[in-house]
Amino acid sequence: PKPVRYLKDVFNSSLIASLATTPFAAFHFNRIALYGIGSNLLAIPITVFWIMPFGILSLCLMPFGMEFIGLIPMGWGIEGLLWVARTTAEIPFAQISVPAIETETLIFITFGGLLICIYRGYIRRIGLSIITLSMIISSFTQRPDILINQNGKLSAIRNENGQTYVSDLRYASYTRKSWLRNWGEEDSQAYAFKTEIPCDTTGCRYNHHTGYCLWSGRSSGWSQSRPPPRWPVASQNSRSRCR
Repeated sequence: PKPVRYLKDVFNSSLIASLATTPFAAFHFNRIALYGIGSNLLAIPITVFWIMPFGILSLCLMPFGMEFIGLIPMGWGIEGLLWVARTTAEIPFAQISVPAIETETLIFITFGGLLICIYRGYIRRIGLSIITLSMIISSFTQRPDILINQNGKLSAIRNENGQTYVSDLRYASYTRKSWLRNWGEEDSQAYAFKTEIPCDTTGCRYNHHTGYCLWSGRSSGWSQSRPPPRWPVASQNSRSRCR
């Protein structure tokens, strides 16, 4: 039947569009929409069979001053479209936060996608293998556990359980939110250092799960009690403060 074939075409086009745009959405916004295909099954018919026809009708009636005949029902369709968007966004896990992916990973995923779209046969399988391998490598990429802004007034720690702690919950909110997005923790709550990390008048001490002990003075950045690990810390020595 034609209605079933139409819905199948909408589903296929939405699936292809979602697969093509998801890597770029994850790269730029650190978010992936899970229910976009389902919402498009409602949104596209509303747009094609209601909004656009009445929009064209309003343009045809505009020279006669009667464009309201088309604009009013067109507005109803737009309201319905917004309702679909709001309802989809309110569904649990409609969007999930993901850690930042590297530029190289995005390039390889794009290259693999082009091979799938342009060629046929075994080359498509090569493109799929490139995409799969890129995603696997990206998932094992080590990300910093500690971040410090340029002037040293804001720092953040992410522990092994995914909980995030920041030195100041009010300072440089844009930077703080950007760090949470890059960690894939945008929807998680960030806590102040003083809630979980021992702090006194001289600074804060953090014991990393790898065994490193870090100390942050009130007027300096983080320092370490062992040789430099892979996360960014200051270079000054602090063995006595971490004991």
